[in-house]
Amino acid sequence: MDVRQLEYFVQIATLGGFNRASAQLYIAQSALSRQVKLLEEELGVTLLIRHKRGTELTAAGSLLLDRSEVLLRNFRQIRDDVIAEGGVPRGELAIGLPASLQAVLAVPLITKMNSLYPLVFLRTWVAPSMELKESLLSGAIDFAVLASFLPEPALRSESLFQDEMMLVGALDAPMPKGEIIEYEEMVDYPLIVTSRPNSLRLLVDEAAAKIEKKLNVIMEMNYLPTLVDLVASGVGYSLWCCQSNGCCQANANLSLH
Repeated sequence: MDVRQLEYFVQIATLGGFNRASAQLYIAQSALSRQVKLLEEELGVTLLIRHKRGTELTAAGSLLLDRSEVLLRNFRQIRDDVIAEGGVPRGELAIGLPASLQAVLAVPLITKMNSLYPLVFLRTWVAPSMELKESLLSGAIDFAVLASFLPEPALRSESLFQDEMMLVGALDAPMPKGEIIEYEEMVDYPLIVTSRPNSLRLLVDEAAAKIEKKLNVIMEMNYLPTLVDLVASGVGYSLWCCQSNGCCQANANLSLH
């Protein structure tokens, strides 16, 4: 079993057929079929089942695909690390950003990376912080910016900044007086929030548990643009981080102490 066979197999399995993989790799279908057959003979299992719509993975094929993607990334990383010893960083780098922060960080981060390391090929994933954390642990991505990250012994982390949490409502919605809201005051506001395990939701729930108070959550919405529209329409209030979502005209700081 060699790296080339694994790369071919991953392309076929990911694209769903020999035709698409052949076009993507610029390799004849017969050559791809021969390499997959050699791989199956060496392993003693059937990896792919052909049908009119393309190919289907067997149980063994699904297992190999799952393991191969990380293995190939590690192989490319070893190759890139050795090449980088020549003094010019190059290769592939996979980074992850949560949706709540990508609007603030993605463009300046990627622009700076591209300027400093033009030979590095970037792959960017946008996903919830909990999903990005699992991707880091599995080796699917190299590094990520996470919101409200709890220390993980297997990962090295560094705090970048602390954000203000805001109570946000429609422009004509009644808001509490003063710039700081104590957490106990929040129980009277109908809230539209993200569902668990969103990092902001976990932070808010943790604060509620400490003072044994329950928020008045009337709705969960994980799609940010719709959540914004609902709040702007006066359906309810929400809790946002200022840098993540931008500061609204009707808001007040929330104290979680």
